[in-house]
Amino acid sequence: MKKLRTPEPEGFTRFWSEYGYKVGKKACLKLWEREGLEDIVDDICASIPAYDAHLAANPWKHKKHPHTFLNGAHWEDEYPEAQRPQTSLTAARSILQRLERESEHGRQETLIDGNYDHAQQLPSTEWH
Repeated sequence: MKKLRTPEPEGFTRFWSEYGYKVGKKACLKLWEREGLEDIVDDICASIPAYDAHLAANPWKHKKHPHTFLNGAHWEDEYPEAQRPQTSLTAARSILQRLERESEHGRQETLIDGNYDHAQQLPSTEWH
């Protein structure tokens, strides 16, 4: 005899739709029902945009499986304010600026010490 399938709770259907990463639905539904998450569906769904914004600002991070998100109560997480993502060009500029500052500091130390023997080994974009 086949077991009749009960309809999914409305809250779970809403969460599943809004979360967007659709893997492990059966286990996720089982967790949803066992933990009684239907009562806090508004809180859970309200946290998804902030989580998505956090992921967008940190592209090396991957979205959690929905089961992991629910099991860890990650809707309660607080994310730092999103910072402007750095492009490779701005990252390269900041690295060059840091190297130039370090190089300038090294040249000043050389001039103060009066030791010019290793001055040619100091990295500088100006000396090349």
